[in-house]
Amino acid sequence: KEATELNEKYQKSQAAMAALDSSIQQINVTVNENTSVKKELEGMKEGQKVYKLVGPVLIHVDRSEALSNVENRLKLLQRQQDDLAEKAKKESDNYKSIEDAFIKL
Repeated sequence: KEATELNEKYQKSQAAMAALDSSIQQINVTVNENTSVKKELEGMKEGQKVYKLVGPVLIHVDRSEALSNVENRLKLLQRQQDDLAEKAKKESDNYKSIEDAFIKL
């Protein structure tokens, strides 16, 4: 019975680790995209036109406003990365404790 319960916990932990890994990869891709956009905006001259795609329409936005939005988005993404890293650490510790319990059986 104990082995069955440990096996279920083990499988749940594996699924949680896989989901966290997927989320971390998605956040990393988004951070890279936003970092590229920030570099492009920083390289632009003042007065150059910047457009934002909203649905099927391009909307003119102020360069400084667009840069500010991207910087704020990057801060938010950094907090999400930190949260996910903390969750991954906890889940990894949980996973190791389940493995140790299996070994003791």
